[in-house]
Amino acid sequence: MVHRILSLIWLRVRIMTTNKTILYQVGFGIVYIVLIKYMFAYDPVLNKAKVLLLLVCLPFVLSQVIGSPVLFMTAEEKEKGTLKELLLSGAVSLDYILSISSVLILLSGMVLSVTPIIVNISVRHYASYFFIGLLTSVVVILFYFYLGIKSKSQTSIQVLNFAAMLLSVGLPLMLQVSYAGSLANLSFMSLEMRFLLNENDFNWSQAVYPLASVLLWFVWLLFVNIRYLKKISKTI
Repeated sequence: MVHRILSLIWLRVRIMTTNKTILYQVGFGIVYIVLIKYMFAYDPVLNKAKVLLLLVCLPFVLSQVIGSPVLFMTAEEKEKGTLKELLLSGAVSLDYILSISSVLILLSGMVLSVTPIIVNISVRHYASYFFIGLLTSVVVILFYFYLGIKSKSQTSIQVLNFAAMLLSVGLPLMLQVSYAGSLANLSFMSLEMRFLLNENDFNWSQAVYPLASVLLWFVWLLFVNIRYLKKISKTI
């Protein structure tokens, strides 16, 4: 089982390093962080609202750097029939998901580490920040994975990727609107957004509902992804 997962992980690394579309998505996410830094440097108003801009920046970067690669990899493998070949060769649903998640979790860890440094923000509760960021990243991976295996064409992939990107940017802004904030609290980004908004006074006892929301999203997305992969394997 370990050997099979390692082989699948190596396959993911090869795909990510040779696919120009994926490299573009990852590169654009990193460049976006740098652009945000210079935007701050020359605007004193924005400079006073660094945490707010990080709130918008981080979800977008995570969607670009880890979300988009998942979407393009899974959709391409499904379209080319590679997914069925992997399942036919003995790869079980959980192995397939783990192979994609493990590579991108490492990548998300790098993003979470460098983003505050580039934007020049000091994070007081760094352990909580990193844990919440990784937990959110896992759910983002599962969310994009679901979009990828359900997509039917390259056109639908582009539409879904654009819609998900707008959603990742829009959710933090929705928190500022009273009637939309309750909807944002139900999203898988809610815990991370609440942490970034209240980082100085963050307390886990006040984050029970956002944490429960993220965990429920994790369980549900893992369930539907495994179920759909099993459905595909039965048709082989």
